[in-house]
Amino acid sequence: MGVITSPGGTPVDLAVDIIRRHCGELRAQKVLKYLLTEEEKDKKPINQRCSLDKEEMSYDDELVKNTIAYMKHHLHTPVPLQEITEFMQVNTRQLNQAFIRSTGDTAAVHWRKLRLEHARKLMTNSSNSIQAIAKACGFADASHLIGWFRKQYGETPTRFRKRRREVERLLRTE
Repeated sequence: MGVITSPGGTPVDLAVDIIRRHCGELRAQKVLKYLLTEEEKDKKPINQRCSLDKEEMSYDDELVKNTIAYMKHHLHTPVPLQEITEFMQVNTRQLNQAFIRSTGDTAAVHWRKLRLEHARKLMTNSSNSIQAIAKACGFADASHLIGWFRKQYGETPTRFRKRRREVERLLRTE
């Protein structure tokens, strides 16, 4: 097995990220609950990851909250960012500045991350084809999803599914 390090992060962040990747968000949150002391619970993780269900509530900026809600509602459609800015009645620069202040990413990058996380959940909880998942998450096709998935998570969707099955098999045998 290779060496895993956490430059710039804490061991807790690293452990929770590994568990999230292998076992899903629910188990990661349970482990985090057990690992953190009361003092650490008040700190925000370095990577500022939030679950998709609670994400928009963690930002102070109303524009960001409303935009994330809009994005989540339209995960399945390839709506251009221009349409979002028109709906929110702001220009692209204003929207990106608000997102960068709140999330550290531009609106487009954040939306892509939401889509990828949604795709990963679908890969975890369904046996749908990668093509079907790509369409359900607003990607042009399977190769578009695979490219971004590999870039974001460091592995292909097929490898992710295979690894998940291995972890689930190991958990059942314990």
